[in-house]
Amino acid sequence: MAVAYAKDIANHLEFLGYEIDKSEDENGVSIYANQETKPNLTIRLTKFGVLIMIRWSGTDPTALKSKEFHSALNTANAQSFLTKWYYSENDDKAVILHVETVLHRYEKQEFGSTVDRMLEEDTANRTLFDKFWEK
Repeated sequence: MAVAYAKDIANHLEFLGYEIDKSEDENGVSIYANQETKPNLTIRLTKFGVLIMIRWSGTDPTALKSKEFHSALNTANAQSFLTKWYYSENDDKAVILHVETVLHRYEKQEFGSTVDRMLEEDTANRTLFDKFWEK
Protein backbone atom coordinates (compact mmCIF):
# COMPACT_ATOMS: atom_id res chain seq x y z
CA MET A 1 0.00 0.00 0.00
CA ALA A 2 1.05 3.61 -0.58
CA VAL A 3 1.39 4.29 3.12
CA ALA A 4 4.11 1.64 3.31
CA TYR A 5 6.51 3.76 1.27
CA ALA A 6 5.42 7.22 2.44
CA LYS A 7 8.40 7.31 4.82
CA ASP A 8 10.78 6.38 1.97
CA ILE A 9 9.44 9.21 -0.19
CA ALA A 10 9.61 11.70 2.69
CA ASN A 11 13.23 10.66 3.38
CA HIS A 12 14.08 10.96 -0.33
CA LEU A 13 12.64 14.47 -0.51
CA GLU A 14 14.46 15.50 2.67
CA PHE A 15 17.69 14.25 1.07
CA LEU A 16 16.91 16.55 -1.89
CA GLY A 17 16.68 19.50 0.52
CA TYR A 18 12.93 19.73 1.04
CA GLU A 19 11.21 20.34 4.37
CA ILE A 20 8.40 17.82 4.81
CA ASP A 21 4.93 17.90 6.29
CA LYS A 22 2.58 14.89 6.07
CA SER A 23 -1.08 14.18 6.54
CA GLU A 24 -3.03 10.95 6.28
CA ASP A 25 -6.67 10.15 5.62
CA GLU A 26 -8.71 7.05 4.82
CA ASN A 27 -7.66 7.23 1.14
CA GLY A 28 -3.91 7.67 1.52
CA VAL A 29 -1.09 9.98 2.51
CA SER A 30 -0.23 13.52 1.37
CA ILE A 31 3.34 14.79 1.63
CA TYR A 32 3.98 18.52 1.32
CA ALA A 33 7.57 19.28 0.33
CA ASN A 34 8.81 22.88 0.57
CA GLN A 35 12.14 24.24 -0.58
CA GLU A 36 13.39 27.81 -1.02
CA THR A 37 15.11 27.38 -4.38
CA LYS A 38 12.80 24.88 -6.09
CA PRO A 39 9.06 24.67 -6.65
CA ASN A 40 7.13 23.17 -3.75
CA LEU A 41 5.80 19.66 -4.33
CA THR A 42 2.72 17.87 -3.12
CA ILE A 43 2.87 14.08 -3.26
CA ARG A 44 -0.37 12.11 -2.94
CA LEU A 45 0.01 8.39 -2.25
CA THR A 46 -2.96 6.06 -2.62
CA LYS A 47 -3.47 2.40 -3.43
CA PHE A 48 -3.52 3.45 -7.10
CA GLY A 49 -0.07 5.06 -7.18
CA VAL A 50 1.90 8.22 -6.57
CA LEU A 51 0.68 11.60 -7.83
CA ILE A 52 3.37 14.32 -7.88
CA MET A 53 2.09 17.90 -8.14
CA ILE A 54 3.38 21.45 -8.45
CA ARG A 55 0.78 24.17 -8.02
CA TRP A 56 1.22 27.81 -8.96
CA SER A 57 -1.21 30.36 -7.56
CA GLY A 58 -1.36 34.03 -8.40
CA THR A 59 -2.62 33.75 -11.96
CA ASP A 60 -4.74 36.75 -12.90
CA PRO A 61 -8.36 35.50 -13.20
CA THR A 62 -8.83 37.55 -16.37
CA ALA A 63 -6.27 35.24 -18.01
CA LEU A 64 -9.01 32.63 -18.42
CA LYS A 65 -10.69 34.90 -20.95
CA SER A 66 -7.52 35.10 -22.99
CA LYS A 67 -6.83 32.83 -25.95
CA GLU A 68 -3.13 33.34 -25.18
CA PHE A 69 -3.50 31.67 -21.77
CA HIS A 70 -5.16 28.60 -23.27
CA SER A 71 -2.58 28.57 -26.04
CA ALA A 72 0.18 28.64 -23.39
CA LEU A 73 -1.45 25.62 -21.68
CA ASN A 74 -1.58 23.77 -25.00
CA THR A 75 2.06 24.63 -25.71
CA ALA A 76 3.16 23.50 -22.24
CA ASN A 77 1.36 20.18 -22.72
CA ALA A 78 2.78 19.73 -26.23
CA GLN A 79 6.34 20.42 -25.02
CA SER A 80 6.06 18.20 -21.95
CA PHE A 81 6.81 14.51 -22.10
CA LEU A 82 6.20 13.67 -18.46
CA THR A 83 3.85 16.29 -17.04
CA LYS A 84 0.36 17.47 -17.76
CA TRP A 85 -0.59 21.11 -17.31
CA TYR A 86 -4.05 22.41 -16.48
CA TYR A 87 -5.76 25.03 -14.34
CA SER A 88 -8.53 25.12 -11.76
CA GLU A 89 -10.36 27.80 -9.81
CA ASN A 90 -10.85 27.66 -6.07
CA ASP A 91 -13.95 28.86 -4.17
CA ASP A 92 -12.64 32.44 -4.27
CA LYS A 93 -12.28 32.22 -8.08
CA ALA A 94 -8.49 32.34 -7.75
CA VAL A 95 -6.79 30.53 -10.63
CA ILE A 96 -4.33 27.75 -9.81
CA LEU A 97 -1.96 26.37 -12.43
CA HIS A 98 -1.29 22.64 -11.94
CA VAL A 99 1.67 20.60 -13.15
CA GLU A 100 1.30 16.85 -12.47
CA THR A 101 2.69 13.43 -13.18
CA VAL A 102 1.94 9.93 -11.90
CA LEU A 103 4.01 6.90 -10.89
CA HIS A 104 2.51 3.49 -10.26
CA ARG A 105 4.76 2.89 -7.25
CA TYR A 106 7.79 4.28 -5.44
CA GLU A 107 11.16 3.10 -6.66
CA LYS A 108 14.09 5.23 -5.51
CA GLN A 109 15.89 5.81 -8.82
CA GLU A 110 12.70 6.24 -10.86
CA PHE A 111 11.25 8.67 -8.31
CA GLY A 112 14.44 10.76 -8.28
CA SER A 113 14.66 11.01 -12.05
CA THR A 114 10.93 11.71 -12.34
CA VAL A 115 11.16 14.62 -9.88
CA ASP A 116 14.24 15.97 -11.72
CA ARG A 117 12.51 15.77 -15.10
CA MET A 118 9.31 17.30 -13.70
CA LEU A 119 11.26 20.27 -12.33
CA GLU A 120 13.01 20.66 -15.72
CA GLU A 121 9.67 20.71 -17.55
CA ASP A 122 8.27 23.18 -15.01
CA THR A 123 11.23 25.52 -15.49
CA ALA A 124 11.07 25.23 -19.28
CA ASN A 125 7.34 25.95 -19.49
CA ARG A 126 6.57 28.28 -16.60
CA THR A 127 7.84 31.32 -18.53
CA LEU A 128 4.95 30.79 -20.98
CA PHE A 129 2.70 32.09 -18.18
CA ASP A 130 4.79 35.09 -17.04
CA LYS A 131 2.36 37.67 -18.42
CA PHE A 132 -0.59 36.06 -16.64
CA TRP A 133 0.60 36.43 -13.03
CA GLU A 134 -1.25 39.00 -10.95
CA LYS A 135 0.62 42.22 -10.50
